[in-house]
Amino acid sequence: MIVLGIDTSKETGAVALTKDDLLLGELALQIQDAYLQSILTMMDHLFKETHLTIKDVDLFTVVLGPGSWSGLRIGVTTAKSLAHGLNKPIVGVSTLDALAYNLRYTEKLIYPAIGAKRGNVFFAGYRCTGDTPQRFTNYKHTSVKEYLNDLEEPSVLLLDDSLRHQEVFTSRRSDVVTIGSPFLSQIRGVFINEAGLHKFVSSGADDTLSLVPLYLQEAEAEAKWASTHNR
Repeated sequence: MIVLGIDTSKETGAVALTKDDLLLGELALQIQDAYLQSILTMMDHLFKETHLTIKDVDLFTVVLGPGSWSGLRIGVTTAKSLAHGLNKPIVGVSTLDALAYNLRYTEKLIYPAIGAKRGNVFFAGYRCTGDTPQRFTNYKHTSVKEYLNDLEEPSVLLLDDSLRHQEVFTSRRSDVVTIGSPFLSQIRGVFINEAGLHKFVSSGADDTLSLVPLYLQEAEAEAKWASTHNR
């Protein structure tokens, strides 16, 4: 099965082409808001170099979030449009799930975390002793303090750039908490495909029309509108 994965959840955008368990091609760039043009250009390059076309794709995978509000909308809309136009299945993958694939076959618990507004974080906890990370918490949007309170066992934190240099993390006990390298906090396109294919095999495709980004919190404009309209 040929799978095309798309990630526009952060400034590092990525695309990947895989065939079953074989990586055909993968690209990642610092795209800095030029999501649509850059992602389409990367896709076009991958197809040319692998001598494939968009019609050869059997399954589309896309990162749903949390992440950049505008980036997620563009990435999810692009993937949905391609899947719908070609009548192919699509699977959405959480940003946190995809990050957990960066660290497998370890006894430590894995906690990917993404900085949110007002000093909060998005995070989830995973057991990664095998080839497929197993999430054992809900997806959470909470304070840094509550996030750190979950860390009772030896854990590896996968922190994005907005969190990495905060003193509250660097002062934690090293025998309990290890902070993973910056590269482990970046989504690999090939892991988007691996996570998406596993989800597709185990539970089937998502509904193309109803698939939406996973924000875990309201966009600021939506929150302000709700407050002024007594919602």
